[in-house]
Order: sequence, then C-alpha cells, then structure tokens
Amino acid sequence: MSTNSLYSLPLLTAIEYTRRWRTQGHNIKAFTIDVAELNDIIDEYGKKIPDFKPSQIRIYFGINSQGAEALVLIGVDDEGHDILTYVDSKNIERPGTYDFTHPCPDTCDNESPLSHD
Repeated sequence: MSTNSLYSLPLLTAIEYTRRWRTQGHNIKAFTIDVAELNDIIDEYGKKIPDFKPSQIRIYFGINSQGAEALVLIGVDDEGHDILTYVDSKNIERPGTYDFTHPCPDTCDNESPLSHD
C-alpha cells in the first residue's frame, strides 16, 4: 500500500497507538482541530511578521480555566524556538499561543476504531 506522505501511518498502527493511550488511563481520546484555524495561525504570522512563516506548529498539553484538557498551539521558528509573542504592524505585542481545540469526549467519532476497543 503506497502512502502520500512520509508521515502517514497504516490504519492498524494508528489503532494500536490509540489503544495503548487508552489503556494508560487517559481520559481524553482525541482533540478536534479546525483546519481553517490552523491555516490562520500560519497565515497570521505571515501577515503580522513580514516574510515569515513558522516552519512547524508545536502542541502543548494543558488544562483550561474550566478544568478541561486543552491543547496550546504555537508556531515554531527555523531554529526550533517557540514563537511566544510577535509585534504586529501597529507595533503592539501580541501572544503567539492559540487554543481552538475541542476534546473527545465530547467530540468523538464513536464509530471510529481509533476511539474505542
């Protein structure tokens, strides 16, 4: 079976990864991330920091103010450093951290072999 990406996982491998995660007692099975929002992070850096695009996005695990698991997404520069803040076109310092994720449960695909045994 050919893959389109160097980073593609065979489905059975993905099922095994997620099964191992669940057997470790973790409450959260997955996070849903809006692709448009992810693209906005990349585009925002390009607009607010001229001629710059992050080379990677790093994801940190966290707990939000309501006590729910959350992901903190942040751009990463070519040297591997988090882009914690940036200065916009009006010379105002802005945060470079984002959370627009939705945890599973409650946003699970209950029919997926990745979310249950």
